[in-house]
Order: sequence, then structure tokens, then C-alpha cells
Amino acid sequence: MFSHAPAVPGSYGLQGMYGNGFTGRQVWLYRWAYEPSTWADLLRKHGFIDIHARIEPAPSPTTSEHSSSKPGGISTVTGVLGGVFENTATVAARTRHAGVAAPRARRAVSDLSYLEAIVVGAFQGVSELFPVSSLGHSVLVPALVGGRWARDLDVSAPESPYLAFIVGLHVATAAALLVFFWRDWLRIISGLISSVRYRRIHSSSERLAWLLIIGTVPVGLSGLLLEHLFRTTLGRPIPAAVFLIGNGVVLQLGEWLRRRAEATASSPVPATTGAEGPGSAQEAGAAADARLARMSLGRGTLIGSAQILALLPGISRSGVTMVAGLLRGLPHADAARFSFLLATPVILAAGALKIPDLIGPLGAGIRGQVLAGSIASFVGAYLAVRFLTRYFETRTLTPFAVYCLLFGTASLLWLLAH
Repeated sequence: MFSHAPAVPGSYGLQGMYGNGFTGRQVWLYRWAYEPSTWADLLRKHGFIDIHARIEPAPSPTTSEHSSSKPGGISTVTGVLGGVFENTATVAARTRHAGVAAPRARRAVSDLSYLEAIVVGAFQGVSELFPVSSLGHSVLVPALVGGRWARDLDVSAPESPYLAFIVGLHVATAAALLVFFWRDWLRIISGLISSVRYRRIHSSSERLAWLLIIGTVPVGLSGLLLEHLFRTTLGRPIPAAVFLIGNGVVLQLGEWLRRRAEATASSPVPATTGAEGPGSAQEAGAAADARLARMSLGRGTLIGSAQILALLPGISRSGVTMVAGLLRGLPHADAARFSFLLATPVILAAGALKIPDLIGPLGAGIRGQVLAGSIASFVGAYLAVRFLTRYFETRTLTPFAVYCLLFGTASLLWLLAH
């Protein structure tokens, strides 16, 4: 706060200032404010400058910038110019203070390393499709690693370059989904065109196209309205750990309710398995799309609306949509497939909305890293969806529920202890 200590000459004098670690700029500022000069005298005479300063030595070059939150040099210089303009000394003091903080802000943009970009990109590509929440891990992992990672990879900042980087990676993830499901998307786009052209919803591809559109609208509107609020208020490590625990509870609860429903049903829903032989992948995909197209529009909207919960860091988009699908009677393989198809336009749109940020100031200095991270994200997402479509033909969400519960709990305990 304000320091009313005597002026510097009583403590050091000009020669003493140079001998006690003061910078040339501090000496100049002192001489401007206290030695006879036309401008300084004029401003002091009319009450525009009211300076009570204690000028202290700047920290030595060997002192760590993290050792103290106080800026070196002038600790307190205040001034008023007509009640509106601050005097030059105040600006200089704030500039010196900003000299400690501002480089940290710039490092988040320009010093994102290629290692960080590749690791985060691969992790995002995998965790976006695994039911374990990519956003939750994007918040938790840097916080747990600490150091530079925690400083550079902060998703909760209002204008976070890391967020622009993360969401930019979504374009690569969506591209991987489009490549893997390219036959399905050809049928879906063809069905949408024919539906609009002939004003009908008749074939399975036409119905599936409208199911995906209607299922995407709720999360699209919610994302535009709530994403910034949720990210800046809840996109922090402790809330993310709590929501990750909640994600594990949701996954396990969904499995328990699914088994209970199958036990009471007269004819349990059989598991779907892939066929063998040439052309089986295309035929199996077409058959799966036909099964999904038999859902009512209301059921598809309900499953798609579950994606809104994924705006909370720690809640998995694919996980909650799969649980919603399981509770609506879909087998695991079809629920996973519908989840991936629903996620593609949402992820692609989220990434496309952030592309202008990457082109603008937030992307300055990290575009090469974004490219490297995007390649890693594409590879990770493609391998993940390839694995998961086969995994859910015979298996359940339980291992992912256990992982979320354990990792979320361990993260929460660690964060609270530190």
C-alpha cells in the first residue's frame, strides 16, 4: 500500500542509488520527480503530482522471478491528473510490475512446447472418444503435473490460448471420425439431400440424418449460451475432479439400470457382433444405421440432449450419450455408434468456431504446435474409435466407470492436500 517514507536522498542519494542495485530507469524516474525541472515543478505546483515514494533496489538478476510477488524498484508511486490521468511515475511503476506478470501471459501463447502440444493432442484425441471426458483431463493433467504445464495449459482463463488450442484439436478429432465413418456419412448426407429435395422422410438414411440434426440442436444452443460460463467458473482442477467422479457414477449407474431392465424384460436385447468375410464392415455399418434409424425422433432428441452435460469439465460426451442410449434400449455397440455419429458435427462445429481465434492474436506463436497437436489428435482419435467400436460389441462401460472413480478421487485428494 502507500508508503510515506522519506525521499531517497535521505537514504541513499544519487550516487548511493547506483551503488545499491537501482536501475538506470529508477534513477531517471527519481530525478524527474524530485530534481528541479520545468515539467515536474509545474505539475507539482498545481497539485497534479502527489508522490510519496519509497524506492527500493531492484531484485538481483540471480533472484528467481517466482520468489516474491512484489515487483522490484518503486513499490508505491501514486498520482492524479485532473482526477482522470495517472502520472508518469504510476505508469512506470505499473509497467515494471507488468514486467513480471506480462511475460507469464505471453508464455501461455508463445512458449507452448511441441512436446506439450503432441502429448495434449494425442490425449485429447483418445479421451474425447473414450467415455472419460477429454475436457476434464485437459484441466486435471496440467494441474497435477504442475510447473510450466499448469502455467501454460490453463483452460479457465477468459481468453485462453490453451482453450483455442484444445478446441482447435477438435477439428482433427472430427476429421478422424469422418474418415472412420465415411461410408455412413455418405449415406447420411445423401439421405438428407433426398429428404430435402423430395420433402419426405422415408428411407433409413433420411431418418438417421434428421435424428442426428435434431439430436444436435439442443447441445449446440446450450454450448453457445453456457460454454463460456461453465468453463470460466467450473473449468478448474477441483470441480473437474468432482465431475469426473460423477461421470464414473453415471456410467456405472447406467450399466446397473441396463442390466436390471434386461433381467425384467421378456426378451433381452441381443448384443451385436460384426460379421466375418469380405464386405462385412460395409454391410454391418449399413445394418447398424438401419437399426438406429428405427428410433423415434423423441428418443433421438433425448439421447442427443444428454450431450449438454458434457459442457461440465469431467463429464464425458460419449459416456453420457451411451448411457442415454442404453436406457432407451440400444445395445452397447449401437449406443456407441450413435454417440460417435452425434459427436461428429458437435466437435467439428466447436473446432470451427475457434479457428478464427487461432488465426488471430490468441494463435500467435502456437500455430506450428497446433499442427503437431492436430496430427497427434487425429491419430489418437482414429485408433480410439477403431478400438471402441469393436470393444463395445461384447463389453461394457464398467472399466471406464472404475477408472473415472479412481482417477477422480485420487486427483481430488491430491489437489486438496496441495
